[in-house]
Amino acid sequence: MKCPKCGIEGDGKFCQECGTQLAVKAKVILCPGKDDEGNPCNGEISSDQKFCKNFGHPVDQAWFWSGNCGATCPERQDLCAPIITAQT
Repeated sequence: MKCPKCGIEGDGKFCQECGTQLAVKAKVILCPGKDDEGNPCNGEISSDQKFCKNFGHPVDQAWFWSGNCGATCPERQDLCAPIITAQT
């Protein structure tokens, strides 16, 4: 995976060049999609699904990497709220 700070490719939990924490892939997240009225889906989706079961949204594999689901993640937190909620 690519470091978001310096761009170096790495495969550990931290970048070997600058020490930045690298993204974590989740197995289950909450769907960031919305229905026709703008209401959030928040249905659980797993990384092996191609579509959300609730609204039929296509599942983007990038959502499963922390920081890529569209939610704002606090700095230095390896899992954002949608991932933490779905895993509990």
